Amino acid sequence: MWLRIQRWVSFLSPLFLMASVGVTLFTVDLHTLQPFRDVKESLLLYGGALCALLLSLSLIVSPAARRSLFWLIPLLPIFAIGGWRWFESTGGSFHSAGGFGAESSFILRIYSFGGAALVLFLLAASLNLDVRKARFLTFSLGLFALVQCLGVSVEILGHWLGHEWHPFLGSASIQPGGGELKTTYFGSLGNTNFLAGILAMLFFPSIAIRFPRRGSLLNGLRWLAPVLILAIILACRSKGALLGLLIGGGVYLIANRLGQSTSKASDEKKETGSGFRHRGLALAILIVVVGLGVFILEGRRRDWGSTLALRGESVSKRLFLAYTGLHSLSDSPWIGIGPGRFRLDFLDSVGDILQSPEGMAFRSRVQNLKSFKPVHLHNDPLEMLVEWGAVGYATILVFVISAGWVGVLRMRGDPPELRGRRLGWIGGFFAGVGYSLFEFPFHLAPHLTLAAILLGLSVAPAWPFPRTVKRWSIVPLALVLIALSIGLLIQSNRLFLAARLAQAAWDSPKSSKAEVNRAYDQVNRANLLDPGNGEIGLLLGQFQWRIQQRPSDAIQTLRQAAQISDDPLVSILQGQIALDESRTQDALRAIAPLEGIADYLPGIGYIQGQIAQSLGNTEQAAEAYLRDIRATSRFPNPEQISPDL
Repeated sequence: MWLRIQRWVSFLSPLFLMASVGVTLFTVDLHTLQPFRDVKESLLLYGGALCALLLSLSLIVSPAARRSLFWLIPLLPIFAIGGWRWFESTGGSFHSAGGFGAESSFILRIYSFGGAALVLFLLAASLNLDVRKARFLTFSLGLFALVQCLGVSVEILGHWLGHEWHPFLGSASIQPGGGELKTTYFGSLGNTNFLAGILAMLFFPSIAIRFPRRGSLLNGLRWLAPVLILAIILACRSKGALLGLLIGGGVYLIANRLGQSTSKASDEKKETGSGFRHRGLALAILIVVVGLGVFILEGRRRDWGSTLALRGESVSKRLFLAYTGLHSLSDSPWIGIGPGRFRLDFLDSVGDILQSPEGMAFRSRVQNLKSFKPVHLHNDPLEMLVEWGAVGYATILVFVISAGWVGVLRMRGDPPELRGRRLGWIGGFFAGVGYSLFEFPFHLAPHLTLAAILLGLSVAPAWPFPRTVKRWSIVPLALVLIALSIGLLIQSNRLFLAARLAQAAWDSPKSSKAEVNRAYDQVNRANLLDPGNGEIGLLLGQFQWRIQQRPSDAIQTLRQAAQISDDPLVSILQGQIALDESRTQDALRAIAPLEGIADYLPGIGYIQGQIAQSLGNTEQAAEAYLRDIRATSRFPNPEQISPDL
């Protein structure tokens, strides 16, 4: 019976892993607040939950799965820091509604994604690889890349013909992205840079596809996906994706060299050496030809020059984000400022920098910012350092380097066909690492899913199962995985329902009292389901103030949302409501974190002016109003935050 279970687990594990990649990559739900993000995050948790069940069975029946648990040892410092940060956020007490507070829920939300990714990595690392499994895994990744590329090709063709064609959205439509080619195609990712990044990660597994029969039509068509990937990445002009290809290619070459076995026969050396050089030469020529074609056809010499010279607003913004992150790190260099804290503390840190002696050097950079919502640092390794400190950063660095080296050692004992595929997985993961130097792929569900699985496959062993498989001492850990699976399933459903309810409340008509009450009930339920989502908290506060006419409840809701939201509108709205209720001190406390950027962000000066005017200080009020007018004029179509100035 146990051998039968073992065979079923061995059969289902690759299917579940590839299904996790596929659903997070291609699923889009236009009925959620963030159509290209909310459902993908829920599906990452759902896939992690199912894979946790498989992993719990695999621990009992497979020595390879038990061996994969050793990868948890290097991560112990991360677990310790994470546990301390969460305990610190709870303050030893529970929220009055029966759960954790907003900050604790926010941290658990982050940890749930990390837990799902860790499960995917462990399940991939526990596979006993053989040629058939390797073929299926590599073919699936290549197929995903090809489908994505074909969909984007339709978008590009539609743009050239003057149409908005988005195959992954079906018959639905979205708002146009600005009219430029770079913003009119995005595949199933919703963002051109995210699209280019995941294609860079899929490029190296795609070139590892081989079919048994030499000279067949399929072996010729296998180059279709890599060609399209390169063409689309070059058309995107994504600096992060280009850097990912460069770093992934470098690791690919180094791993190919270090992973060669000294005991190979001469014909085998010829296949892995000379063949590799021929393919490499063909790829180099291909990159040059496609690059020149895109360069000439699009006529974007200046854009390409700016991209390759690392000039432009995006680079300037990233440099400022990096400086702000390092400024925050100085408060806690060893264990960091806490998970997710960079974007929450961003505006406060910017204000401190502008008030410092070196602040004058950054005023022009702040003046050119089009948004004060940083989302992330746009450099995942640096954000890891800022939020988890030197200890957490060193932990992840040791973990990744160890996994890469183990993957190289595995290559030395692999048969030739498996060796080439493992090489593609290693290159794909490190392409993601290179891409993360300009973006935040490890905060995006499709990229995180793919990266975790690629790294796990890179270290997976390639030897057959032994006959003796039962080990009952591992049952307690298997039960822990089952509990984790249940927790991830619950969290997945909660996040998905919350996103759906919040969007339904936003879209619903509000012409009658019954419709208003229904919409409020929906957004209130969404906030209860996902208390760690600051956007839903902001939406609930707006409902309570503008529709329910309950300003005290709105202030309380927005005060909690301000703990977990990077949107300055939360604090501005909280201050405005408090001011309308003549709660001057509450208004001052609400906008206190934003005072350092009052010259650049509309709404703050208006509240400051009203407070000064109520106190009879008309000159100070006039200065604040004029400051708000100047801040508002920075935006071509500003929101009406400061009326009647």
